[in-house]
Amino acid sequence: MTEKEEILVIGPRSRGGMDAVLEAYGSMMPGARFVTSYRGGSVGRKVADFAAGYARAAWLLLTHPSIKIVHIHTASNASFRRKMYFARMARRMGRKVVMHIHGGGFRDFLATDHDGIIAALNSCDEVICLSDQWGDYFTSQGVKHVNVVPNPVDYPAEVTRQAGDGKTHFLFLGVLDRAKGVMDLAEAVASLPAEVRAATVVHIGGAGVEEQALKDFISSRHLESNIVLEGWVTGADKTRLLSSCDCYVLPSYFEGLPVSILEAMAWEMPVIATEVGGIPSVVTDGVNGILFKPGDIAALADAMAAIVTRKDLGREMGRRSREMASRYSLRQVHNTLSKIYSRYGVDI
Repeated sequence: MTEKEEILVIGPRSRGGMDAVLEAYGSMMPGARFVTSYRGGSVGRKVADFAAGYARAAWLLLTHPSIKIVHIHTASNASFRRKMYFARMARRMGRKVVMHIHGGGFRDFLATDHDGIIAALNSCDEVICLSDQWGDYFTSQGVKHVNVVPNPVDYPAEVTRQAGDGKTHFLFLGVLDRAKGVMDLAEAVASLPAEVRAATVVHIGGAGVEEQALKDFISSRHLESNIVLEGWVTGADKTRLLSSCDCYVLPSYFEGLPVSILEAMAWEMPVIATEVGGIPSVVTDGVNGILFKPGDIAALADAMAAIVTRKDLGREMGRRSREMASRYSLRQVHNTLSKIYSRYGVDI
């Protein structure tokens, strides 16, 4: 038995940032056991995934007494309520529970049942959040045993930019829905001055409920040469975009600590993003990017125009981004997580 076999990880396998985080955790703990709690899809599929995941977790805990820690990755709302079933089962079976909170919707969720949710969190042995801002928030709400562990990012040894076409290429990666602000991004592109828009290309990688609305908007405003829909990108396609684009943009309304921003920073990109969740902990306005308020399309357009017209600004911010992203390498996150696990006699 290795130390990593003392760990059971529970979390989703669906398109999104949390899935990327779990893949990174898998590389840090290759011997850990993993239970899938959610794959997306219909309500029936979600119920089936939960039932299968719950049954598998129970079987592993019953048949593998070596498991000491159950590390549960959750968002808010229904995700959190489902994960508490796993947490209660693990505690009843004498295991330590680490509840790892992702996503940016927890403030609104907490307002629905403050005392009950805080009590649920305090029934766990450790609570992990993604940034100092979230850590301060949870502590102020009465959560005990709060730890800050930022999302890990694959940090390339060197960054080589592909030869460009003279235009400024922006990159967006994520679910295409209102919460990510993807329609705000399209409207910002449409509002750019003609000469700036002519030098602008936005690559949108993702899928979701706003996809058709986005296509219709692009067509109606004749933005086919300015906005490229890449679909959901992974692997080599994702690396291609990260290595060829000049600036990352994420106009979200809610966030935890987006992995996509950390990835872009590691690839030496400046970041244009909203000042929500843990984003201000990694993007400093005027230093490695530009921050604006959610829904402020004019401010978003101004930020994009600044990157297009002042290429020196983008390059300098990109260099600072890469320097700052080194703090979120797999090695650094591994060291932080190992300190938490060591409290319960587990080394990783």
